[in-house]
Amino acid sequence: MDVCFIPEAVRRLVVESCAGEEEPVCAVRLGGTFDGGAGEGFLLLYPTQLVAVDRQFGDEFRLRSCVPGELQVVRFEDGGNRIDFTLVIAGETLTGYASFSEAEALRTLMNQWRGMESRMVPVSPAAELFAAGLIFAAASDGAMSPEQERLIHTLCPLPAVRAGEGYVQNHSFEEFAAAARELFDHDRMTSLLANQLEVLMADGDLCRAEMGFLKREAALLAYPEAEYRQLRNFLILKNQATIFFE
Repeated sequence: MDVCFIPEAVRRLVVESCAGEEEPVCAVRLGGTFDGGAGEGFLLLYPTQLVAVDRQFGDEFRLRSCVPGELQVVRFEDGGNRIDFTLVIAGETLTGYASFSEAEALRTLMNQWRGMESRMVPVSPAAELFAAGLIFAAASDGAMSPEQERLIHTLCPLPAVRAGEGYVQNHSFEEFAAAARELFDHDRMTSLLANQLEVLMADGDLCRAEMGFLKREAALLAYPEAEYRQLRNFLILKNQATIFFE
């Protein structure tokens, strides 16, 4: 299908959930939901990820996504005018079919996806730690806000975000700080702290727990306390430009 015919509700969901303002490069409308039910389903290829969206009639859309290297193609039976497939995205098995012009669109989508996978650049340890640091910071008050999540996706390519999420699930904050102290030089530590503070302020609420997190991290990194305070105060002032318009 032409990407201009993607329903607005689907576009909004993708923008809010994972892909920001990116424009899809390819789209396929399927014959029903991914579990074989009556409804509608879409496979959308974006510059950095594949998104699957479906809903039964009358329900809300559901979204799953993956980056190159994460998609499992269990079945792809090309019968010419119809393609039947089974994919595993984000640990969920999705089945469906595409017919006639949508079958051709699915071939195009899968060819472009394979090209993306062949060009995939591994996430460096520094990029993984940086993304993990942003995630640790955003969750330091107990929950990551949608504004914080969107900023993290703006600052980091999606593969790095996924790598950072995996790191956070498998390592403690103390392990992260020890690894960052070993890997990062002073400039990278400064950039990490500055971007973490930007993420913490993204939702407009910089609380005591978040400030305590940053102070503790700076100590674990052996970052000079005077430089940390100067950096913190500068960025807090930078984000208070609204005082000029009160």
